[in-house]
Amino acid sequence: MRRLVGVILVAGLVACAPAQTEPANLEQIPTAQIAAQRGEISFEELAPGIWMHTSYKRVESWGDVVSHGMIVERGDHAVLIDSAWNDAQTTDILDWAEQDLGQPITLAVFTHAHSDKMGGVDAIRLRGGIRTLAHPLSNANAPWHGVSPAEEDLPLGDIGASTILDGLEIFYPGGGHTQDNIVVYDPENRLLFGGCLIRPGPSDNLGNTNDADLGYWAQAIANVDSRFPDATIVLPSHGDPAGRDLLNHTQLLATDIMED
Repeated sequence: MRRLVGVILVAGLVACAPAQTEPANLEQIPTAQIAAQRGEISFEELAPGIWMHTSYKRVESWGDVVSHGMIVERGDHAVLIDSAWNDAQTTDILDWAEQDLGQPITLAVFTHAHSDKMGGVDAIRLRGGIRTLAHPLSNANAPWHGVSPAEEDLPLGDIGASTILDGLEIFYPGGGHTQDNIVVYDPENRLLFGGCLIRPGPSDNLGNTNDADLGYWAQAIANVDSRFPDATIVLPSHGDPAGRDLLNHTQLLATDIMED
């Protein structure tokens, strides 16, 4: 049974670097009509059975940095896309799905090996009964980034590879924000979770590029665009959901940085 606690709006904070210009002229997607809260985590229903989970971390010089992931209802269970920043926050996500939503998480997919996406892997593995998967590079690189790997590799070795898990398409577009970044598509709701590969509308930069493939980022976006032509809602990790114009917005940012 869901425990509903009112309507909220999630602030469009940008992770990795703050927005410094006026928002791009992008189609905005209304956030959820229903919101819930457990501990430090808020939950918003973006589409029927698709919940956005939101967590924050205080980062020096950037303040409170937002990160989004998803919970996808599947009748008697749920699929988790990305953890929160840490184990305690991720435990709140697991508890909410099981106790409030009534659909315990049995499958977790992580979109790359940074702490905003895999910082709670230990909590998920400790819970037991949850299958955990990530790109092979994510699992290989996880220890270098201070996070634990998933237990299984996704079969996504080549650029353009995809796989279906519980009705969701997992796609590897090639390097962008990181070499291992992947995206997740829900065809029923035409909703694309772009993770950190996709930049939010207010951003005028690519954010944290320490592990980026700057030379391929624009092409990775093009690969996503052509793979999911029917996507109408695009959710970035570090900003509000919007239309597919976010793909073009990010591609332009990636192109501009290569031309500078």
